[in-house]
Amino acid sequence: MNIYVKNSIITLIALLFCLSPIFQVFGRQSIQLGLTWGVPPEEEIVDGQIAGMINIWSIMAGYNTNNFFGEMTTVVNIYSAAWGLGESNSIAFYVGHGHSDYMFNWIFWEQQWYICDNSGNKAYDKNIYSFWSGTDRNVDFAFLWACEQGDTKGGTHWSGTPYGMATAWLHGTPSSDDGYAQPDGGGKIWIGIKGAAFGLSDNLILGYMVGYRFLYAFYFAALCDGATYSIKAALDFAAFCVWGSPSYSDCSLYKGYWWTEWQQGRLVNMTGQMVTYGDGNMHISSLT
Repeated sequence: MNIYVKNSIITLIALLFCLSPIFQVFGRQSIQLGLTWGVPPEEEIVDGQIAGMINIWSIMAGYNTNNFFGEMTTVVNIYSAAWGLGESNSIAFYVGHGHSDYMFNWIFWEQQWYICDNSGNKAYDKNIYSFWSGTDRNVDFAFLWACEQGDTKGGTHWSGTPYGMATAWLHGTPSSDDGYAQPDGGGKIWIGIKGAAFGLSDNLILGYMVGYRFLYAFYFAALCDGATYSIKAALDFAAFCVWGSPSYSDCSLYKGYWWTEWQQGRLVNMTGQMVTYGDGNMHISSLT
């Protein structure tokens, strides 16, 4: 069966299972975000499919779910997702575009990171952080597959402005720079890409559809058998499924990867690395 036809069928099945009311407000939330804007057709299919599967597995794990993939990935819904839609012990996933800008904060020019919504509008880390409110409503786990979002854990600039997506989504800066090898015990974790992120449908950089296959295996383990698989163990499981690696620390996502591509008439070296900030020992299927 043609891969795109197969992906479309699976995505349709996922959507049939995932038609949950928007903005459910009772209990922990699992929110999926992703773009169709500026995305090749084959990437759109794969991104939508993984969002749908995460949605299904989240339902199985007892989450209220909201799949905002596509047109529903607005700036406001990105802010709301990072707020957990008002519920504690929530999780979030995003796949799309990201970068950073230098912005004028009071009297300082300071670096801020952003991801895009489905119209190309920017959702900045400082605004994601500021949208969150209260003392008991927050996201405990977020995974952003987009360029540069893992460049820094974040913190607070000299101006007092918060920065960094890990800080923004978890509403606090994890103490561990490597939540896989050195979990900090804080009960929260953020995963993202330092440098350049490749498409989930890419077949050339690290192998056949490595991004999609890795996320599929990771979320399957973490949500469907989360009593067994912590975040750390789910990363190990995904690395084994994709490469046969004995542990996540042996794979190219952990060690770092690179490729060369044409940009504006010249070859450019692209480098990236998946990073985990926080507590890799936590289990997302049993958040309470």
